Amino acid sequence: MASQEKHYIELSDILALRCLCECGTVLSLPLKLDAEYIAHSLMECPGCRKKWLDGVRNENRNKIVSLASDVQAVIAVIGSESDLKFDVCLEIAPDPDSADKESGKG
Repeated sequence: MASQEKHYIELSDILALRCLCECGTVLSLPLKLDAEYIAHSLMECPGCRKKWLDGVRNENRNKIVSLASDVQAVIAVIGSESDLKFDVCLEIAPDPDSADKESGKG
């Protein structure tokens, strides 16, 4: 018989968007930040100043900003005293490094 391990993360464990530039600079944007601030922060790398997502009507930037606000909105609904009868988690891929260690390959 084969066994399979599943990995889940609760939405409330998601704290920020992490952006890693080609230059190595990491930008962490807490989800609780204002959507306009997040949108502005995604325009260029704070390290090398390379353009990331530019333009007021940039569809890609809007999707990323929407992700941040949507996750926060769902967290608020789940955390409130609503009449939801279930919890929501995201299934995530296992860490490939830990799989190698467990199988003796790493």
